[in-house]
Amino acid sequence: MSKPEGLTCGEALKNPDGSLMGLEHVSNPHAQLVAALVQVQAVLEGAKTTAENPHFKSKYATLEDVWKACRKPLTDNGLCVIQLTEGNGDGNVGVTTILAHRAGASIKGTLTLKPDRPGPQAAGSAITYARRYGLMAIVGLSPTDDDGEAATVRTAPQVSKPFVKNYNQKPTTK
Repeated sequence: MSKPEGLTCGEALKNPDGSLMGLEHVSNPHAQLVAALVQVQAVLEGAKTTAENPHFKSKYATLEDVWKACRKPLTDNGLCVIQLTEGNGDGNVGVTTILAHRAGASIKGTLTLKPDRPGPQAAGSAITYARRYGLMAIVGLSPTDDDGEAATVRTAPQVSKPFVKNYNQKPTTK
């Protein structure tokens, strides 16, 4: 990918005094996307983990939880997310996640997965998983547990005595 003409992102985002300028003063579309994403990430809070995974006995953030955490900061800063699904005929499914700015710049990433079993339900589950992780990755979001610290059981590490063989001791016989 070639570098856009004009200022670098770092140069385009700074006022003469070194402070970060508002988006209305940035003319480079890629710099506008970066500036908007910086503003989004400054206010993002982790996606709440509201669903239970009984197999792993853990909680996770659903796709809806992830969208709740990032939709408003994204739209408030002129950003949108487009997620396209694809299949390659060998059973794999993929999701391409595109982060686009109103000025026209975009970035994208693709996550391809192999469902754990054949069939449309398994493909749908893999697509939802890829959408969730693709969205979190492209906006820099992580899941969080409301009471994660309270649910964490901390125990003192078990210290075992090191085994030391005494070579001066005579073997005992019965």
